[in-house]
Amino acid sequence: MGNGPKQTTAIFYPGEKITKEHNQRERESIMSWFELKYQIHKRYERALLWFVWRLPRTIVKWSYIRVAANATTGRYENTIVPELSMMDALQRWDDGRGI
Repeated sequence: MGNGPKQTTAIFYPGEKITKEHNQRERESIMSWFELKYQIHKRYERALLWFVWRLPRTIVKWSYIRVAANATTGRYENTIVPELSMMDALQRWDDGRGI
């Protein structure tokens, strides 16, 4: 009769076979969800970086001093400051009370 696409129902009952078309639609909807989530996160990060790169240098400098001070006090008080890498300081900031 009609040459159009086959109509399928969205409700599946126990024991009913799921068609390949249904599986494809499921995969596409899952992929589109992850793509949407990725795009939202990417735009948020780009907006944040746009803002951060326009901050005054003095604010950025004092922010780093605060991170470095956090990384060399408390349980890290025996750390030698010149030997502290930036990545270690950021890790300690994320792990500790800095957040």
